[in-house]
Amino acid sequence: MARLVASTMERVEILKEVALFQGLAFEHLVALACACGVARLAAGQDVLREGEVGDALYVVMDGGVSIYRGAVERPVQLAVLRRGDVFGEMALLDASPRSATARTVEPSVLLRLARDDFEEMLFYQPAVALDAVRLLSRRLRATQVLLDQAQHRPSQQGGRPA
Repeated sequence: MARLVASTMERVEILKEVALFQGLAFEHLVALACACGVARLAAGQDVLREGEVGDALYVVMDGGVSIYRGAVERPVQLAVLRRGDVFGEMALLDASPRSATARTVEPSVLLRLARDDFEEMLFYQPAVALDAVRLLSRRLRATQVLLDQAQHRPSQQGGRPA
């Protein structure tokens, strides 16, 4: 498990693994790493909740985070994220409510990047905006497939559609 306070170089190393930031020059990665906060969470803690207004994205440094939508009684799991995976990025592009809930599945260490710091980075590295749009597009398509599958499951085993 990573320490609660990660060094700048440890943060840079994990940010280099994130597709969204792979095109950044080293000095911009360092600036981004310095802007990130570090959170250490126990298993089962909500990082963010569907419907809340978001103001940051998160990068998994250590551990795992489940992303799901829907009611607690019948959630639809969209993904389980591990080291180097990013989530919450939609909050950086608009002020809409969160589209899913993120909950740790084991003790986890996360980097947190606030919207203001992300917007400042875009000023110096506008190509990151295109990478963000590509990431969001892939996630939207994957989510739509999962939701379509969940809606089209037969309600009775062995039954035929009417």
